[in-house]
Amino acid sequence: MILPLVGNEQAAYTFVYVDECVETILTAARLARDGACDRETMFVGHARPVTARQLLESIVSAGGSAARLVAIPRWLTRLAASGGDAWGALSGHPATINSRRFVERTHPVSSAGSTGCENGWESWRRWT
Repeated sequence: MILPLVGNEQAAYTFVYVDECVETILTAARLARDGACDRETMFVGHARPVTARQLLESIVSAGGSAARLVAIPRWLTRLAASGGDAWGALSGHPATINSRRFVERTHPVSSAGSTGCENGWESWRRWT
């Protein structure tokens, strides 16, 4: 079995549990109310981000699969997206692969560069 790796395989992702996200929002609201950290940016995420490749390799390993990761070249992804746009224009329905999805998969949003209050999960933990 082949598992396609689309986009930037070195893009880093960080994950949080929903309850931790809610705790962070409540803590930020308390800090703002108390004047300790008003109108500042806080980064919420794990201290060690994982790359797309590491994430997929972990999933394959955890599932006991023999799937092989295959990186899909950017030019091929762009070509498929253009084909999806053409199909969408002809059929009147957006294709699963289109230019919007191409941009989402190849240009991930970065959370780096937070300013203001201390940033990072460990720093957040010190506030609570």
